Amino acid sequence: MDPNKQTIGLFFYGSLYFEQSLPVIEEFAKKFSDLNIIPVFSETLYNIKAHQKFFFKDETNLVSAIINFQYFQLNGGPFGGDSSITLDLYKKMNVPHLNPIIQYDLLYEDYLKSEQGALPINQVISIVMPELDGRIEMMTVGCMQNLGYAEEIHTDVLEVASISHHIDFVIKRARKWLNLRIKKNSEKKVAIIIYNYPPSEDKIGNAAYLDVSESVRNLIDSLIKEGYDGESLPQNKTLTEIFIERGALNNAKYTSVEIFKGIKWKKEEYLTYFNQLPDHLRNKIIEHWGDPPGDINIEKNHFKLPIIQLKNIFIALQPARSMVSGDPNEYHDKNLPPHHQYLAFYRYLERILNIDAIIHFGTHGTVEFQSGKQTSGGPDDFCLNLVGSLPNLYYYHITNTSESAIAKRRGNAVIINHAGPTFKNSDLYQELAKLETLISEFQSENVMNSSDSSDPVIIERVKDLNKEIDEMAKQLNLTYSSINELEDLLYRYKTAVIPMGLHILGKEYTIEEKKDLILQILLNSGEISDELKEIVVKFERQEKQQPNILEKYIQEVINEIYDSENVFKESELNEEESLVLVNWIKDLLFRIDNSMELENLIQGLEGGYIEPGLGGDPIRSPHIFPTGRNSYGFDPRLIPSSTARKRGKIIADKLIENYKKEHGKYPETTSVVLWAFETMKTGGETIGQIFDYLGVRPIKNRSVWTTELEVIPLEEMKHPRINVIVTICGIFRDTFPYILNLLNEAVELVENLDEPLDKNFVRKSVIELKKKGLELPEARIYGPAPGKYNTNLTDIISAGVWEDEKELVDDYVNCMSFAYLKNQKIKKISKTFTENVSKIDIMSQVRDSSEYHITDLDHYFEFTGGIARVFKEINGKQANIYIADTTTKDIKIDSIEKSIKEGAITRSLNPRWIKAMLAHKYHGGQKVAERVENILGLAATTNSVDKWIWDKAYYQYIENEEIREALSENNKFAMMDIVKNMLQAESRGYWDATEEQIDNLKKTYLELENWVETTY
Repeated sequence: MDPNKQTIGLFFYGSLYFEQSLPVIEEFAKKFSDLNIIPVFSETLYNIKAHQKFFFKDETNLVSAIINFQYFQLNGGPFGGDSSITLDLYKKMNVPHLNPIIQYDLLYEDYLKSEQGALPINQVISIVMPELDGRIEMMTVGCMQNLGYAEEIHTDVLEVASISHHIDFVIKRARKWLNLRIKKNSEKKVAIIIYNYPPSEDKIGNAAYLDVSESVRNLIDSLIKEGYDGESLPQNKTLTEIFIERGALNNAKYTSVEIFKGIKWKKEEYLTYFNQLPDHLRNKIIEHWGDPPGDINIEKNHFKLPIIQLKNIFIALQPARSMVSGDPNEYHDKNLPPHHQYLAFYRYLERILNIDAIIHFGTHGTVEFQSGKQTSGGPDDFCLNLVGSLPNLYYYHITNTSESAIAKRRGNAVIINHAGPTFKNSDLYQELAKLETLISEFQSENVMNSSDSSDPVIIERVKDLNKEIDEMAKQLNLTYSSINELEDLLYRYKTAVIPMGLHILGKEYTIEEKKDLILQILLNSGEISDELKEIVVKFERQEKQQPNILEKYIQEVINEIYDSENVFKESELNEEESLVLVNWIKDLLFRIDNSMELENLIQGLEGGYIEPGLGGDPIRSPHIFPTGRNSYGFDPRLIPSSTARKRGKIIADKLIENYKKEHGKYPETTSVVLWAFETMKTGGETIGQIFDYLGVRPIKNRSVWTTELEVIPLEEMKHPRINVIVTICGIFRDTFPYILNLLNEAVELVENLDEPLDKNFVRKSVIELKKKGLELPEARIYGPAPGKYNTNLTDIISAGVWEDEKELVDDYVNCMSFAYLKNQKIKKISKTFTENVSKIDIMSQVRDSSEYHITDLDHYFEFTGGIARVFKEINGKQANIYIADTTTKDIKIDSIEKSIKEGAITRSLNPRWIKAMLAHKYHGGQKVAERVENILGLAATTNSVDKWIWDKAYYQYIENEEIREALSENNKFAMMDIVKNMLQAESRGYWDATEEQIDNLKKTYLELENWVETTY
């Protein structure tokens, strides 16, 4: 081998698929002929030994990258094996492991027509499982071709053929990764791309639980220390201020900075690269957006690109997907090709600036949601074509494993996951704290009254307290049947877990924050060991005598670890129990302290290996630490897990029992919202719920690769077989096609059972739909169109231009009435869908993450709210909507009204939560404003938001001088959004505001508007 050249390892199958692999391997070898090549084939059981023998010499790694063509995980193949052996090997090699896919059972012409890009089971074995090893870049490079019919064997002859232009694409990307390994840091160019959606001043860097401004500042400073040629950001300015001052915006909503100081690019230069697109991609852009340059961010035939140069480091706002004009017609066409300026942005980075790598910063951007195959695509897909040859590092929230999987599979991203904030209990405030004091006094006086029932003073005081409690509870719109029930409700609010602020790259948790996080994990996680759970119960018993004893114990252990002064030495644990708890705390602290977010971003820019790690909610699943790893999600073969099945059954049984108690009969039709976001974190609690409704159970009869379904006999069930309508998001479709097939099999199995109709409501429903002549009466799973991911409700609510709620109904039905049937068959059947919705007795959705209450995420009003509003439009009455809160070990079933109220009281209206957010300049106000908009969305779709909540919002954000001034100082654009949405709530009838309140809101808005005009 030439020591002056880099070396590529080509790794492929030995016995099975050896011959079929050769055409692809030979083409790769030919196109890497200027480099050293080590081709290695191996039977799967000897993969590790083959790596060690041929890719090392004297314990020294010989290769700069591995191109691995095998399916499954490296160690053990289809039988599985110890993954730690693979990870140790890969960390020792410290090179990127690219994973191009040869599709041995898919004809090329079928691949071209496929939306999915691969058969469902192949997605598991060729994509999901290699991700567990940290392999990247799963693009198709070979498919089967038909050589024609052979008389001798009475069948068609098939063989593998390479896809040359796909291979060229993979080679270009591999060479970019290789270049990162040898190029000097001082010569590397890096682009940091920041999310900006909706595209306006108030949404710059709008990422999940991340202070983008401070994080980018820390990243740039760290890169400079590593020898990159860059400039630090001004200390006294946020990214928003920097972009606004330079006029480098996507769509100015409030400001009018006339001088554009980003980058301008001539249309004529762009045309060179536009014309290099495949014909079908070029034609799609022209068909939708017209001839170049289009009309988005254009000035005198130049593209305005929101890119700011800091020597060799560039910070940029990802372009808008469209004008986002507020035109309702635009909402109904989400399958947009990129417009000219969007394409120009990525081509300029890649071809003109010659960027070495991009970092998409924060959860999440839009490039991975462009049109293209859901997995195993290639350069003919917009999502991959836009990224081009650029290595794509993606700094992503660890909780969101489902959408990070989309970024990996559709955008060739290497995920560097990041932690969220720490957590505290919500605590009580203002009137709620006063009410708690009154109840405490009432309980105390009541005890005295019971011991001396003749004392008229005590009797009268108890009556007065009861009256005061009742009046204050009515003011807060808290319903209760007894003082004890009200006390329990306040305790729930007080102890609710809330996130405290935002995460900052490069900033570690403080000792206090670690203590808070560990406390919440021990109190709430269902995934800690039974031994630990028993220890926690022991503390909870002791807390009756000495409050906060567990918290103090944790503090003592942490202080000892960090050589701080001990503060507490008291517990009822024996020596063995104490050792178990202390060791668990030490292990978790070690993993938290060894998070590698910043280090791995830099490692990625050097073309190194990024270790994979399971993503998820930090309280539910503390094993997600350390952060800084390449996120992967739950293995779809194991869904639903045994735990998820049990918890799903609890949810279903509770909902059915409550309905029967209230209505005197069983519900016939239920609905669930099924998200990949939840499924990956819980292991499939909602799927467990669906199986319990239907009366089926998954079993592994034949192999670990296939799940079969078994009917549970009616005599073993607590209820009849309940009909269930499932609505999915597009991300679930893309990440779990295998599960979609399984769910359809479950419905089909139950539908065909010869059982009485009063015991099998699935069969009854299908018969009734057939009688009405409706299309595909067996369809039970509905979602957005292929290539689309959701509805447009969030855009409609955000734009605020809709006339009435009927528009929301029409959009939801238009977007979500695509039936997902067996064998990837998809058909739009709006009439069947709405007929099914009209019959729903119970609607429910799981809330699975401590970081997100239903008021924290717009998708709750979009999916649960959307179907509820359709039901009301058809039936003229409110749907029965419930939220199954599974964030802690104890499952709680709440009405939608109760859940909204809890989210608002414990977070959106809570000074503790607000102040923690406002500790983050600009981004904190952004998050507060988002919650107000979400409450507006919930009001519009569920009609279940108490008008008291708007009164309290007015008090906290407008009348409370401390919070109002802090909000305005933090982010005036966000304050304008808050005021705008409160005015909308009043004008749409969701809030009975006084004239004084409305006048004050308008005055506040005008003052803010005047500030914008005089400042910008």
